Amino acid sequence: MAAGKFLLVAIVLAVLTVAVIRFTGLVLVPQAVTYTVCSAGCDFTNLTSCLLAINGSDWYNCKINESGLWSINDSYYFEIRPPDNNGTIRIDADNV
Repeated sequence: MAAGKFLLVAIVLAVLTVAVIRFTGLVLVPQAVTYTVCSAGCDFTNLTSCLLAINGSDWYNCKINESGLWSINDSYYFEIRPPDNNGTIRIDADNV
């Protein structure tokens, strides 16, 4: 008999939990946030600032929205070429 009561309580708690999540809009798994990087009109104008802002988080990322020469801390340089060059990325760095 005690097992039946335990099961009933567990089911009631599960239903209440689902109801609270559904009606409050609570998100159990965070949605990924993408910060954009470009020379003007984006979240960041340089890649270093974007990388510092996300600080190693699994839920944030940086997306470069334009071709050009980009650097991280003025140490690691890479070039994103436009699609007519097959969208290649060339990486040059002193300390890689």
